[in-house]
Amino acid sequence: MTEVFHHGARVLLQDRVYRPIDTTDTSTIGLIYTAPNADPAKFPLNTPVLFLADRYQAADLGTAGTGRDAIDGIYDHIGVPIVGIRVAETLTIEEQLANIVGDYATRTGVHALYKAKNSVFKVPKILIAPGFTQQRVTGGITQIVVGSGGAGYTEAGTSIVIAGNGYGGGAKARPIIQSGVITGVQILNSGLGYSDQHLVITIVGDGANATIADFEIGTAANPVVAELGGIANRLRSTIIADCPNGTAEQSVAYRRDWASERIYCVDNHPLVYRDGNVTSEPPSARVAGLLAKVDNQEGFWVSPSNHVIEGIIGMSKPIDDSGVGGESDYLNENDVATIVHRGAGFKLWGNHGSSSDPLWRMFAVGRTRDAIFDSIEKAVDEFAPGKPLNLRFFEGVADSVNEKLRYWQSIGALIGGKVWVDPALNPPGQLVLGKPKFSMDFEPVGVAEDIQIVASREPEYYRELVDQVVLALAT
Repeated sequence: MTEVFHHGARVLLQDRVYRPIDTTDTSTIGLIYTAPNADPAKFPLNTPVLFLADRYQAADLGTAGTGRDAIDGIYDHIGVPIVGIRVAETLTIEEQLANIVGDYATRTGVHALYKAKNSVFKVPKILIAPGFTQQRVTGGITQIVVGSGGAGYTEAGTSIVIAGNGYGGGAKARPIIQSGVITGVQILNSGLGYSDQHLVITIVGDGANATIADFEIGTAANPVVAELGGIANRLRSTIIADCPNGTAEQSVAYRRDWASERIYCVDNHPLVYRDGNVTSEPPSARVAGLLAKVDNQEGFWVSPSNHVIEGIIGMSKPIDDSGVGGESDYLNENDVATIVHRGAGFKLWGNHGSSSDPLWRMFAVGRTRDAIFDSIEKAVDEFAPGKPLNLRFFEGVADSVNEKLRYWQSIGALIGGKVWVDPALNPPGQLVLGKPKFSMDFEPVGVAEDIQIVASREPEYYRELVDQVVLALAT
């Protein structure tokens, strides 16, 4: 602080670095939909449009396509902000899924969600595409085998080019390169609709002599969920994925396509009453609305399971919910949520995401982590960069985060957590480069699932009966 002459008193503000941390919004829904009769001026294609609990705005979409019904399913639970992305409607499911997937470079389809933060100033945290996530597709590329690995290749200068020649689309893959040699190909998106006779896969790059020896086409994972997976990781969002609505085994096979706690698979399409007719709809819109409602009314750390799904009159298929070993147990054990009728109302039933790691199996636990990380990262990013690396800086950041961790613990979101500075992680050389490092631990609140009450007989209770008999006879 420079010294400027002044005759008289002055009050100067000293920045303590400490800032209070707000909890980020976890309930904004990202909806990918079709609406062929919508006004293109109000709802341009591949452009985020913010819906703010206004049913009249949703009515302007028209009845065709998936948008209006999905928004109605959400609003049956709660009025939350919805970031809507309208995509063009096509005649075939292959073309439609390709439109939904879109393109990262041009930010179309699901990739238009990336534009929401700077255009409508909302980050979607619950991602859905009702009607387009339930298909396990045929004609997907399930394996690409390298023949000769060649030499001189780099990751920056090499790509895998997939051409369906009029049959199929949407597949993406990347080369795996070690010391300039292509040792394998990682399939990022299997695509759909490909034909053995027409598919051509080539390696284009800065090396030479690498070849593709073979490929396999078969049943593959849903390309929309696959593409949303990468977006969810970047946005710290979750995906509500609709299962095929066939057999329980088909739903479990669908779930096994994924290994992410951010994907919540839901079986059993609900029945709704629309325009005088009973019809089944994918559950994702209503589950998204329910999840947003639970976030707002109970907390982001609360599981959506065992909550009533509103606005439905039944289920499209019966679920055996008779107890241990029933169909609902089979689905839940295999990380698939379902809809059951237990006493009163139709309830969502299932706590698991699709993680292969048991530490993150509970869907609510992963969402708790994301909310905490998002809140801390956003707050610290706003006030800490550029500040002098002195004692006041370290105390300010640590105090800010620890205070919020204590708050989350006090309201039941965390079991505990703390932030500290480890000298071993902060040598002078790192601090000279402006890279201070804080250590943090935390423990989310678990979810009650298999609640056991162990019972046994106790003949000693007869003594109480005898005492009662003696007292009764004495009077």
